[in-house]
Amino acid sequence: SNRFEYYEIGNENDMTGGLDQTGAVAPWDPAEYAKIARRYRDAIKQVYPEARCGINGGLLEASKSELWFKTMFE
Repeated sequence: SNRFEYYEIGNENDMTGGLDQTGAVAPWDPAEYAKIARRYRDAIKQVYPEARCGINGGLLEASKSELWFKTMFE
């Protein structure tokens, strides 16, 4: 049995990771990140089919990352 139900794939994956609050995004492009996230999700689901996987969107408006996430989810 699995003691975890929810898995977060990445954390603040749209950000540079620094203290820059200008809305700059990480070095990967959103379409490539979506491919990585799918790989992680698929691997988790192979082991725990009932697992719920998600991606942290953070404060989209505050971080000016709406376009990054829109592209990634498409």
